[in-house]
Amino acid sequence: MFATDISEVSGFAIYAGQIAFILLVVLTIQVVLLRIKLIFVAKRKEKIKKIWRPYISKTIYGDRVKRLKIKRRDFLFILEEINYAFSLVKGEEVERLRGACLSMGLHKQLLKLLHSKNIKNNLFALITLGNLKDHMAWDQIKKVLVNKQTVLSLAAARSLVQIEPQRALTEILAITLTREDWPWANVAHVLKLAGPETVCSPLAELITTSPSYMQASLLRLFEVVQCEEIRPVTKSILEKTKDDKTASVCLHISQDPGILPLAKKYIKHDRWHVRMHAANAIGRFGGPDEIPELVLLLKDKEWWVRYRSAQALVSLPCTTKNVLTNIYKNMDDRYGKDILRQVITEREFYDE
Repeated sequence: MFATDISEVSGFAIYAGQIAFILLVVLTIQVVLLRIKLIFVAKRKEKIKKIWRPYISKTIYGDRVKRLKIKRRDFLFILEEINYAFSLVKGEEVERLRGACLSMGLHKQLLKLLHSKNIKNNLFALITLGNLKDHMAWDQIKKVLVNKQTVLSLAAARSLVQIEPQRALTEILAITLTREDWPWANVAHVLKLAGPETVCSPLAELITTSPSYMQASLLRLFEVVQCEEIRPVTKSILEKTKDDKTASVCLHISQDPGILPLAKKYIKHDRWHVRMHAANAIGRFGGPDEIPELVLLLKDKEWWVRYRSAQALVSLPCTTKNVLTNIYKNMDDRYGKDILRQVITEREFYDE
């Protein structure tokens, strides 16, 4: 009985060893084939680069060149070279490159890529259609805006902005509030492509008509796109809002001196971050009359409020060294004196 058990175990071990060996051989073959494929792709890509880069360069400089044939297997490599060229050129060179690319008849091939089930192909299509400003593809690209894939929907938004900025903003801003998966940094990048002159008015209107809980996030976007200087909205929102975050952001980003009286009302707010940004705003727009408010904030229980208040006080044009010295001597709050001394020391260090 024991001998039989040993025989069965030995047979199983041999069988398992054979299976393991076969799997190892198969895996090795797969790795070798993958390596061969990668080498082939790299060589093919390098060959395309040597052919198409001179061709694109001559096209950009307006030279007459014989149109190259586009093989299906090389299409993505060629698109990569075309988009690389778009990232380098400016002005008239862009238009010459765009005209040359459109004359190649890329439209149908790009739409096929756009409708493929491969995300990489979709992205290549969206990027290229945007660079080409292909108006005929507008409706097809617009459909991708609602795609569940975040990267594709953002790429579609970018492409639409490149094709027709004003029209694109209507589409993009309409769904911005519904796309919680869109990072604000990416949205800001897309809007920057359209330019402040195009973006600021519709974005300001969106902010003023949005629910209060959304305004804080939209205001941060407003700041990144640098619209507050062109189309200030912070004062009108600050006059109406009851939301702490919205008030805090308004005070933080505002470039409107008209918010000064409102900022002074917020120095006794219950939330410390609101008081802190109120101090910032007073420091930006205040004068001699605002010194008492900032001195009061130096006694705040929150360190950040005291620190920002001291910075605001030191930054006022009217606060000379003598003024600051008198404020320091007359203060009866130890923490306020400490933070003011720290900020004065920092300022002297950076001014050296």
